[in-house]
Amino acid sequence: MLKSSSCRSNRVAFTLIELLVVIAIIAILAAILFPVFAQAREKARQTSCLSNMKQIALATMMYAQDYDETYPRNWLKGDTTRPDWAQLTWRELISPYVKNGTKNPGYLSAGQVAAVEGIFTCPSAPVGRYTYHAHRVVFGGYDWRGDGNILMPSHTMAELQKPADMLVVTEVGINPDWGATGQSMETAWWWHGGAQWPPVFTGANSGAKFDKDNNAFPNWQMPRYRHSENINSAFADGHAKSFKKGQLNWCKNLAQPGLSSDDAKNPGGEDWIFGAGQPCAGLGN
Repeated sequence: MLKSSSCRSNRVAFTLIELLVVIAIIAILAAILFPVFAQAREKARQTSCLSNMKQIALATMMYAQDYDETYPRNWLKGDTTRPDWAQLTWRELISPYVKNGTKNPGYLSAGQVAAVEGIFTCPSAPVGRYTYHAHRVVFGGYDWRGDGNILMPSHTMAELQKPADMLVVTEVGINPDWGATGQSMETAWWWHGGAQWPPVFTGANSGAKFDKDNNAFPNWQMPRYRHSENINSAFADGHAKSFKKGQLNWCKNLAQPGLSSDDAKNPGGEDWIFGAGQPCAGLGN
């Protein structure tokens, strides 16, 4: 019995310092690993978003092939049975080619469809009706500079000089007041140039500084770099890719002479910016 009691009394226990060291090591490992797990999770979302863009790009090309190589319309106004803010868009037009994301949401009447969710929603975006938007000039829509009822035509593949460089669908910011974006991607050089003169078309001081989800214009219509400062976009030739924040260049990726303005009465109204000595000289699409 004495021997047994002696063995029990000699048992070694952790000291407070040793416990604190173990806890500290666990905390350090967690601080190292949790960001890695978060990055891996975000990378998976980015891949899923890029897959969405690839499907959208291919569906757009199939639509164009069926309609004399004309891109779908950005926004179709005039259906009085639908709310003004929920008119038919390019999403519904390409939906037959993807069979994904079309449903009858509660804000529409029975039988009316809207292409929301599914491939039309980025998994990294906050809750919102839309997270991708189309080029308001290439896809056409309505003139927001003057009379909002003037129809802007959709353009054809043949009208684009360098379709592999022309961005047509991309991720955009969300206005939390609406739980949605604007009606189209902003295409004015002023905003993509950083809202300054002379404009800066690449880098952190370009339109990339409007990379936010809030209710300040133009943030909810500008490209949104959701994936560790990367963005996924679809291009006019049918390919999709991811690129870093600050690489988008309005002169090269969003405009060309003759298609420089969203003014329905004067689509080439901003062509002067491609002239000699001007900010886009030598950079036209």
